[in-house]
Amino acid sequence: ERPFTLESTDVKAEASAGYTSVVVTQTFQNPFDVPLEGIYRFPLPHKAAVDRVALIVGERLIEAEVKTKDKARALYEAAKEEGRVAALVESKRPNVFEQSVANVMPQERVHVTLRYVAPLHYEDAEYRFTFPGVVGPRYEPPQRELAASPKTSINPAYVPDKDTRHRISLELHLTDNTPVFQVHSSSHALEHAVGPGDSHYVSLADTKALPNRSVDIRYMLASSEPTASVVAHRSSEEPGTFALTLHPPLS
Repeated sequence: ERPFTLESTDVKAEASAGYTSVVVTQTFQNPFDVPLEGIYRFPLPHKAAVDRVALIVGERLIEAEVKTKDKARALYEAAKEEGRVAALVESKRPNVFEQSVANVMPQERVHVTLRYVAPLHYEDAEYRFTFPGVVGPRYEPPQRELAASPKTSINPAYVPDKDTRHRISLELHLTDNTPVFQVHSSSHALEHAVGPGDSHYVSLADTKALPNRSVDIRYMLASSEPTASVVAHRSSEEPGTFALTLHPPLS
């Protein structure tokens, strides 16, 4: 038996004012000769709020809508029974989400993109960006014959490194208006570049990194005076919100 293949995870994040906005794109492929439903469980930061999910199948872009849990599940099951490609993201625990993709055709690739916002951990004058890498066993093969139950689960954590094709890439853009310094990681080697406006771009040095551990990136803001940063958000249908973060001087 071959697993329903999770081929890659691409993470693009922007951090400012004590918060991070992260776009995660994951690519799946159905290696079997029958349509399948893939179920994939993955971790996110504890206080992450998912605000966008999109599905790309071939040249089709499918945008998700945020619904109550029961209604979203009912709509997904109805689409699955009708033979349509559909995706559902559910929160199983505060930091664990489950992605279901229905009716993935044989040999077809599916790109699932989700966007979330989360606060950055701050301690001892240091910000910490974390992208969780594993939760539970990575692959769970079907327990019954495919003809009886065309479903397979993908669950990040246990395929030996030598056997997995899954790779992760990550780029973090630091956009605070205060100079950034001492960017480092206890988990991965980093590439670090400074761009226009003193913005910083951080990425994994290993272009073929395995998702076998969490990515941990830390940095400090260099200022001898107190500084303030603000991020704002407004949708077309609701009043806007903002977050103001005050940074103490670096002593």
